[in-house]
Amino acid sequence: MKKTLAIVSLEKEVGKSTLALNLANSLNIITEQPTFLLDLDFHNAGLTKILGLQELPASIHDITLKNLHPREAAYKHASGFYFVPNFCISKNFSSSLLAKNISKLKQENSLAILDSNSGKGMLGSLEAGDEFIIVSSFSKQALEQSMQLASIIESNSKTVLGIVFNKTKTNLDASSIEKIELAIGRKVLAVLPEHNSLHAANLKNHPMTYLYPSIKPTLLFKTLSQTLLNHSDLNQPIQNKILA
Repeated sequence: MKKTLAIVSLEKEVGKSTLALNLANSLNIITEQPTFLLDLDFHNAGLTKILGLQELPASIHDITLKNLHPREAAYKHASGFYFVPNFCISKNFSSSLLAKNISKLKQENSLAILDSNSGKGMLGSLEAGDEFIIVSSFSKQALEQSMQLASIIESNSKTVLGIVFNKTKTNLDASSIEKIELAIGRKVLAVLPEHNSLHAANLKNHPMTYLYPSIKPTLLFKTLSQTLLNHSDLNQPIQNKILA
C-alpha cells in the first residue's frame, strides 16, 4: 500500500489526531509495511503532544525546509509505526518540498498518513495527499463545513474517500446512515464512538489500538483499516459491520 492518506477536518475537538494515530497503528499491523504518521498541525502539534514528545533533533520542519527524507526525521513508536513530530518552531513552510519528500516514501512502498489542521497543514496535505478522509460531527454546521472541504479537495484533483463521524455518543442504524449519505452526497466510512479507553491511552502516550487490542473500538479501527485497503468494501458503513 504505497499512498499518502490525509486525515482532515475544519472542526475543532473532533478527534482528528486520535483517529490518525489509531489508524496508523492499525494499518501498520495489517499491511506489515512501513507506516509513517506525520504531524502537520503547525498550530498545536496535537499528535506530538499526545505521544509526549519534547524537542528532538529532527521534525517535520526539517522535511519542509531542509529537504530531509521523512525517514531521517521519524521516530519509531513501540508498536512499530514511524512518527514525524512537529514542534511549531518555524514560520517558513514549503508545501512543494513537503510533497516532494513524502513522495519518496511511496517510492519505497511505504504508507504515509498526514494529520493536518487548517492553514499550513492543509496546504501541505492538499499538495502531498493522494486520498482524504474528512472527520466530522453530526451537527448541520459541521456537515456543511465538511462538504465545503470536500469540494476544495476535489478541486485540487484529489480523492475524497468519505466521512468519518468520530467521538459519537449515539449509535446509528443502517437506515439513518443511508439518509445522511443521501443528504451530503458522500460515503460514511465509519461511525466511531466516544470511549474512555481513547482518553486513557492518550494519557499514556500510546494509541488505544496498541494498548487495548481486543476492545470493540479497536475492532472498529481494524475494520476501517481493512476497508481502506480494499476500496470495494466502501459500500458498507463500518459501524454496521461490527455492531450490527
